[in-house]
Amino acid sequence: YHHPLGQSRLIPDMQSVALRYTGPVNDQRLSRAVTAVLGERFERMAPLHGADSRRLYIRGLNGGAGLETVLTALRALPGIRQVMPVFKRGNVRFTVTERFIVRFYPGTASAEINRINRDNGVEKVRQIAADTWLLAAREMDGLRAAGLYGNLGAVQWAQPNVIYLDHSIFNSNDTYYASQWAHKNTGQTVANGAADGYPQTVQGFADADMDVDEAWTAMQNQGIQPGEGILIGVIDSGIELAHPDLKSRIADPGRDFTPDNQKDGNDIQGHGTAVAGVLAAEADNGLGVAGIAPYARLLPVKINSSWGSADDAGIAEAIDYAWQFGSDVLTNSWSGTDYSQVIADALNRAKTQGRGGKGCVIVFSSGNEGHGTVSFPARLSDVIAVGASNMFDEKKNQGSRDFNRKWGGNYGAELDLVAPTLVYTTDLVGQAGFDAGDYKDTFGGTSAACPHVSATAALILSVDPALTSDQVQEILQASADKIDRYMIDAAGWNKHVGYGRVNALQAVQKALGLDGDAPSFQFDKPLSGTDTGDRSLTVNIRDESGMDEALLFYRTTYRGQVSGWKSSGPLSVSGSAYSFSIPGQQWETMVEYYFFGRDKTGREVTFPIGGDSKTAPPLPIVYHVAELNSRSYASADVPVSWENANTFYSSTLDIKDDFSIVDVNATVDISGQIQDFAVALEAPSGVAAGILQLNPGTAYSNTTTDDEAKTPITDGADPYAGSFQPDNAQWVFDGERSAGSWKLTVYDDIYFNNGGSIKNWSLELTAMKDNPVPVVSDIPGQTIDEGGSFTSIDLNAYVSDGNHADSEISWSYSGNTDLLVSIDANNLATVSPPSANWSGSETITFTASDPGAATDSDAALFTVNAQNDPPVVSDIPDQTIAEGQSFATIALDDYVSDPDNSDAEMNWTYSGNSALTVSISAQRVATITVPDSNWNGAETITFTASDPGGLSDSDGASFTVTAVNDAPVVSDISDQTIAEGQSFATIALDDYVSDPDNSDAEMNWTYSGNSALTVSISAQRVATVTVPDSNWNGAET
Repeated sequence: YHHPLGQSRLIPDMQSVALRYTGPVNDQRLSRAVTAVLGERFERMAPLHGADSRRLYIRGLNGGAGLETVLTALRALPGIRQVMPVFKRGNVRFTVTERFIVRFYPGTASAEINRINRDNGVEKVRQIAADTWLLAAREMDGLRAAGLYGNLGAVQWAQPNVIYLDHSIFNSNDTYYASQWAHKNTGQTVANGAADGYPQTVQGFADADMDVDEAWTAMQNQGIQPGEGILIGVIDSGIELAHPDLKSRIADPGRDFTPDNQKDGNDIQGHGTAVAGVLAAEADNGLGVAGIAPYARLLPVKINSSWGSADDAGIAEAIDYAWQFGSDVLTNSWSGTDYSQVIADALNRAKTQGRGGKGCVIVFSSGNEGHGTVSFPARLSDVIAVGASNMFDEKKNQGSRDFNRKWGGNYGAELDLVAPTLVYTTDLVGQAGFDAGDYKDTFGGTSAACPHVSATAALILSVDPALTSDQVQEILQASADKIDRYMIDAAGWNKHVGYGRVNALQAVQKALGLDGDAPSFQFDKPLSGTDTGDRSLTVNIRDESGMDEALLFYRTTYRGQVSGWKSSGPLSVSGSAYSFSIPGQQWETMVEYYFFGRDKTGREVTFPIGGDSKTAPPLPIVYHVAELNSRSYASADVPVSWENANTFYSSTLDIKDDFSIVDVNATVDISGQIQDFAVALEAPSGVAAGILQLNPGTAYSNTTTDDEAKTPITDGADPYAGSFQPDNAQWVFDGERSAGSWKLTVYDDIYFNNGGSIKNWSLELTAMKDNPVPVVSDIPGQTIDEGGSFTSIDLNAYVSDGNHADSEISWSYSGNTDLLVSIDANNLATVSPPSANWSGSETITFTASDPGAATDSDAALFTVNAQNDPPVVSDIPDQTIAEGQSFATIALDDYVSDPDNSDAEMNWTYSGNSALTVSISAQRVATITVPDSNWNGAETITFTASDPGGLSDSDGASFTVTAVNDAPVVSDISDQTIAEGQSFATIALDDYVSDPDNSDAEMNWTYSGNSALTVSISAQRVATVTVPDSNWNGAET
């Protein structure tokens, strides 16, 4: 049939039909009448949706002809108003009657509506909302009537009033507070609701919880009681009004929107009571359990009848009633209906008009099929879609560690959050509920998860009632913990757990205006493979307050030897991008790693979740460094077939080979209504994955589940031939051991009651290939004399490797200081002394590495014996100075080299000098001295260095003194005094002059200073001083 978003295909369940009587049904009379026309094909009768309707279970309806024959026969019975098939969609069973729902365009006159109804033989039942009516057709069923009205110009939309059967839309210091692991998980032992044959209790991971106790403390420190002032509308099967742990929290008896027509919303079925206990069971009253928002008030809104049915019109009216009554939060632990415009419209009114226009916070469970399609109405944008998590902080699935293999939470593009399931809560008092007693210890499904989010929304609103519904949702998403090991996108979301598992403490802190988010880590996981180099990881770490510290932790396992955890900081940081590196590893190594972050407010978190800066999380991420090979194993325990039974069917596969698993692919052939089948793969250790979950169709034909496949199974189509990503990741098996009994288990929900068969199945297990370590030995040492050469070494001769050729081995060396080493492409090593005169010993270690970085080494000693080489003396420089100067001293150490002896051991001598004087100090500094300051000339002096062994070498240098013309020295010419008339004595000037460079005869004399006296100098340099006359007297110089 058509609806505003498209069309839905109606598939009869071929097991039952729906019958509507003209008045209340007399079961005995009807049973006799049906038996009369159908005989033994009539199996049994069950309530449907009111006193005037019944559901008849009939054998042999297979095929359209058989169904039509039965429908025709039943319609002919007296008193029958209508007979319709029961339809199926997933695990939901539904039917229609003559009733349908129509929304007329606003402004359509009442007279026009009445005319349309009169012309089509339709009458009004009641008005549901503005312009929206529940109508009943006299001569046709609701499907045809809705189709007819949908084509009328005055009609905005029309749909049948679908009736949902079998409760199938429900996703199913106090005494038991210590067992409320979702509030505070210490790893305590809790029930899990597992089937027989599985452990009945588990111990989860410590702190895999919502921090509810800490949230209460944070609120009470601000004078706020958790949930006070907030009304939660519980749209469900009602609430047991007299329950001792709930009655004080009931704001109003509520209403019944089912054909039961109770005067209130009292619960006689139990589902809504269980939801209510999670929400707001009274705290600190010495009874049972404590709700997450124990001071919130509850409004029971009953949509599920005592017959286990609900209809679109009643649901829509219930939603309108809840928000119009004043509910702040609408909690809906149900889903799985087909698209219904009347429900979508009611939810939109609650979202846009509730809480005075701020909008009700509307929370829905995502569904329990475990597949990748979020159910309606949870997939609507007006609501918060909630999947399920367990006490191990995993996405709840048919293979998760809680061992409850019956169901898993739906996931997909519209999933917003996950929350705890399999929890303690309230039950109908006494024997009437799920369990004997007043409480249930394993309330499950996304029904249990949904109220955890609703109650946290109530905590947020009790902190800040002014928040809009969108702001509440933003807080819930930003404050959620990133659980499990699925990678997130830049917004912090993935399709398996949405934005994460709800955290009450962090949500409250954000509502209080404090830091309420933890660092998130977005990155691409390194892949297993042969790369032995460093693995670079660029991680986008986001936190509203900014990061204080970020670390990468890793450890390795090589052939059973486990290293300790090592940490490293980022190599670089650019904005939110942190670059880390894990050192390269050799083949046969498993690497485990996780990230740690602390923000600027001190909030710490790891990814995967559950660790800290000193303790690793329980489930780190794994990759392998190795050559990989795949090994195939097929089950011989086939076929495994079944008829109709709501139980588990298993086929085993025994594997004797024992190795660490790198990757698992499963291939299955399963026939039957696979949309009924939850298929899980379980390793010998008990670790499992729900690989194929209630996907539509009738067969898996040669279907391979592979984490690395490009197409999700959700995007496949019957019979799913080929490779697909599984519904839940198979990397849970990475690092597990292969040996033992594997199980492929199918849980048949029997909604289709036709059985099935595991025809064949096999596993492809990827393992690390053994990589024998190369063995290096007996590389010989060598000894040569100084000046000789070492023999080249063919390294191939000294290594053995079980699986690699010599050409695949790479060599390196270490330990040498002076010796030179080279290794060519043929692995020929050459060792050379640094010079012809070098002597000494060095140990060189040669290391062989195979392609997998496995290594072995061997050391060899290389010795060069010393030889006494003569010293070499050279380049002593010549010197030339001017007469009267001094020669520079000569540091003889600078002009000698001896490879065997030090400078101090040299003995120096000299020869060749005549006039020049030579001395050599103890520091081997030579001094050359001229005989006097006026000496000039040249001499060659030979310097000889002798080593202690008597070997010597010499070098000559020329020492030259150039002549200089010195000035003559005139002195001591005597003064003379005579009497007037006498004569001065002559002066022999040669007696008063000296010149080292010239003779007396070469002197040229002159005079000055006389005035009256007359001077003459003869050729023989005799001076005569004469007075002018005999009477002259006086003195002149």
